[in-house]
Amino acid sequence: MKKFLNLFLVVAVIFSMINFAQAKENLPEKYRLEKILIFSRHNVRSPTVTLSKTLNQITHFDWQWTSGPGELSLKGGILETAMGQYFRKYLENENFITAQYVPTEGEFRFYANSRQRTFATAKFFSSGLLPVANVEIEHKYKLEKMEEMFENDFEGAGENFREKIIAKLFSENNVKNFAELTEKFKPSTDLIERTVDFKNSSYAKKNNLQHFPKNDFAVEVSEKNSVTFKGGLHTATGISDALLMQFYENPSRINEKQLEKIMQLHDIETDAIFADSTSAGIAAKPLLKFIYDELLSDRRFSFICGHDTNIRAILTALDVEDYFLPDTLEPKTPIGVKFVVEKRISPGGQAYADIYLVYANLKQIKNMEVLSLEYPPYVVKLDFKNLNRAENGLYLYSDFIERFDDTVAKADF
Repeated sequence: MKKFLNLFLVVAVIFSMINFAQAKENLPEKYRLEKILIFSRHNVRSPTVTLSKTLNQITHFDWQWTSGPGELSLKGGILETAMGQYFRKYLENENFITAQYVPTEGEFRFYANSRQRTFATAKFFSSGLLPVANVEIEHKYKLEKMEEMFENDFEGAGENFREKIIAKLFSENNVKNFAELTEKFKPSTDLIERTVDFKNSSYAKKNNLQHFPKNDFAVEVSEKNSVTFKGGLHTATGISDALLMQFYENPSRINEKQLEKIMQLHDIETDAIFADSTSAGIAAKPLLKFIYDELLSDRRFSFICGHDTNIRAILTALDVEDYFLPDTLEPKTPIGVKFVVEKRISPGGQAYADIYLVYANLKQIKNMEVLSLEYPPYVVKLDFKNLNRAENGLYLYSDFIERFDDTVAKADF
């Protein structure tokens, strides 16, 4: 029954994507694109500094990276440039920009977290979008310092925040305790151990281990509600991320079918952290305010680059309906995914919002394929709880702005 439901979801999404593509073909004649905002996840990177140190201890796997720890990889730069080129052709087709376009001051804005991978992603995207313009990428700090706006600060989430995370962990995975949670993902952790040859690592030999520790998974929350996961299962989720990035970097080195099983545990911590719209709104509050101001400004184009957790927090806070993304190993926030808000004006002057996710599918990533209007990335519409669409399938822009306003107000106490 579960396989049937999954197949039904895939078919439904594909039909939705086809209908969406057909609808967008008709929009330029009827609804003028006045404004577009893109919040992007960075593209393919190497493992973070902390994870890189862990990997060196617990595995002899032959990792191959083209960038320093936590930095955008060479392939990530190529993929992001291709995505920028696609958006250039898309916006030219919409008569939003002309060929060889150079924006006037304040008309376009590019902002990134002060990490190399986010800054570089914005730079590569801008080079694809505006190849003859000297685009400035705004950022707050010297590179490699995390900006507060992108940190997902849960301060104010309440005294029972840890209990909410644990409850979500258990309910999402249909288990009653940490022991059952660890046992549920044993096939994935066992596969990770074999893949990276854990038992022969220096860490395993030093500590006389054959497997990751199984009974030490823990959730810790500080006085200011900073969340930390610990234990063998947490280590496994980190390695799953490294294996995924290695697959993106060089698909021939990792078996895709095995990786699908490994990826079953990849997002369990993120799913639990963003348990509901209230806590997600608190975490995303600075970003929500930033995006809100951009949406209300006279700026025609805004590009903001952050992380997968930022997008998860934003979408959860805005009460987006659950969605399914096909042809990706990351079902919620694929590498390089874009959260896009378009403001369109009808012939009668009414403003509407068209809101969707854009991402490259697995084949496009593996083969570094050129994206075009004829061969576009995947585009999936987002639906919002308790927000009604107009007859044309779009949201009234005023309704969407009101949802943003309410979300920011709810988080701002």
